[in-house]
Amino acid sequence: MNTPFLKSTLAFAIGSAMAGNTFAVEVGAPQVEAAKLQTIVVTATGYEQDLAKAPASITVIDREELEKREYNDITDVLRNTPGVVVSGAGSAQTISIRGMSSNYTLFLVDGKRQYGKDVNPNGDDGGFEKNILPPIAAIERIEIIRGPASTLYGTDAMGGVVNIITKKVSDEWSGNIELGTIIQDSNRSGDIKNGSVYLAGPLIADKLGLQLAVNKQERNEDRYVGGFRGTERESLNSRLTYAINDDHDVQVEANFVQQESTTSVGKTVAPAQGAADSFSRNYRNVYSVTHNGRYNDNLDSSSYIQYENSKNPDRGNTELGTKGITLDTWTANSQWNLLLGDHTLSFGGYFKDEKLEDKATNRNPNSPEFSELTRWSAAAFLEDTWSMTDRFDLTAGLRYDHDENYSGHLSPRLYGVYAINDNFVVKGGVATGYKQPDIRAATEGFYSVTGGSGSPLPTGRGIIRANPDLEPESSLSTELGFNWKNDYISTSITGFITKYEDRITEVRACETDTDGTTTNRNNWQNWTCFEGDTPFYFISERINVDEAEIRGVEATLEATLNDYTTLTANYTYTDSEFKSGDFKGQPLNQMPEHMFNIGVDYELSDALNVWSRLHHRSETSAYLSRTSIAQPNPGYQFIDLGFNYKFSPSLTGKFGVYNLLDEKAEDIDGDQLLDGRRYGISLNAKF
Repeated sequence: MNTPFLKSTLAFAIGSAMAGNTFAVEVGAPQVEAAKLQTIVVTATGYEQDLAKAPASITVIDREELEKREYNDITDVLRNTPGVVVSGAGSAQTISIRGMSSNYTLFLVDGKRQYGKDVNPNGDDGGFEKNILPPIAAIERIEIIRGPASTLYGTDAMGGVVNIITKKVSDEWSGNIELGTIIQDSNRSGDIKNGSVYLAGPLIADKLGLQLAVNKQERNEDRYVGGFRGTERESLNSRLTYAINDDHDVQVEANFVQQESTTSVGKTVAPAQGAADSFSRNYRNVYSVTHNGRYNDNLDSSSYIQYENSKNPDRGNTELGTKGITLDTWTANSQWNLLLGDHTLSFGGYFKDEKLEDKATNRNPNSPEFSELTRWSAAAFLEDTWSMTDRFDLTAGLRYDHDENYSGHLSPRLYGVYAINDNFVVKGGVATGYKQPDIRAATEGFYSVTGGSGSPLPTGRGIIRANPDLEPESSLSTELGFNWKNDYISTSITGFITKYEDRITEVRACETDTDGTTTNRNNWQNWTCFEGDTPFYFISERINVDEAEIRGVEATLEATLNDYTTLTANYTYTDSEFKSGDFKGQPLNQMPEHMFNIGVDYELSDALNVWSRLHHRSETSAYLSRTSIAQPNPGYQFIDLGFNYKFSPSLTGKFGVYNLLDEKAEDIDGDQLLDGRRYGISLNAKF
């Protein structure tokens, strides 16, 4: 019997019952609205459409939900989403969608790609990459596509897409100030302080509008090995919108993020020979110009040019005494939407040019100063949504990607949406995914340092040789879903199968200890692997070899129980298996077989909202090394409970207890997989 699970479930039920008066479904209650407004999404096709008719499995997190709770980063926001798994510990937490790791998830802000991962190899970002959220006050909603979307978005969208959609500029000046803190119940975990300001309004009526969002967050360093680093993060988001006329507008944006993070021996770093405190900085500056055009009743366009500069200035090469990693990325994207009778055509093009200056991680003794990596890629896409009848839409699309280093790649998809009646919709289709190899992995002559910190030699314990002959990774996904709703209940169930081919994996070309031990890990005199005259503990190469299959079911439920109580629930079943490679027959890393979330919201009055959440996930596989499986990470469950109180139309307070029962879970290394009990308090003032 799973005693912790029963304890959590019982506590959740008691807490929910105490917060509300009834769980009876009052189908005939006159207070309940007869119908809900349509939910509009844009990510599935690039243009606005009803969620029910969108050719993809999509979850929408709306503004109302975002305002209820305290969120530190994108992992907190997405944790209760079906098909989404938060894995890892401390600052190294990442997101997986339908069994695909964060490397296969495309993050967008207003449809624009967010890069920068390549400046933080080996997870050296202190949580920087997952902190892409603008201030909550600036966000309108977040759309999550579950499953490959490479036909429209190309590389990196094999697992899915997360699109953060911000507010449009307002006709009148308005603003928002929020101050909050999260206080940890345990003195081993670091407290968090957060403050944000959002301001928007017209500079010239009906012509020129301004939006500004400023955010600052600090987290104290945890006091246990593998915990969250100490971080201080600041961001500024700015946008000018100029209305040329009623049909054309131009947006100019400049966004800046910087983070400082620290680790200390005796806190997040284990005391050991050679262990040392660390300090690192990360910067991301993004500039863009966007044009939106409406040419007549049946043609519109959205085009942008974006420049992103990301820096990791403190990552160093101890052999050469050089420092710094910088990534410069230029992106251009244009999409046009044309309505022709029963057909809606979407077509356009994409171009990316990237330059990586890495003075920190190359350990090729034959060319140690090799640091500049460049490449470009381009694509064209076409998609047609054909309304074959009043109730059946068929979407067919094709994308052609061309990389400087590879031949062309085609990514097709075919998806149908059939409304059996006004309540029952069946969705299903076949989609392909595509991912180009990492720029370091594919650039000849670049040997990435690896093997962990504390190497006895400045060249590092190991190297991973790049392979210019790598092929892009690809996937084929099939899904079928059933969606039913009436005025009070909305429910869905979706099954999917994803076949994953040409997965890039690391294989050992040479290793010193071949008996499964690490006896000589720090005895460099006994190392038997050489690149030229330089010894290494091991040498690895990257090749296309692994195949995997992921099967799953996602189920959701939203029910209006009465005029003030709403129940939400979702369940995800995932069965994954490597079909080849060193892990043949094993599940994909850190994928739970079962996961579910239950939430209850009570609108007890116009001023008071009370909410509760239960999250459960089963145990997950974990890898001890690149070629062996460790003991599984334990499953866990936790309860969050809180309320929001509106003191006045312009002032709202939030209070929440997260991980109410102080559940614990740690991996084989003793790293904590979730924070303990903590208390969130914030005040939000609108003006």
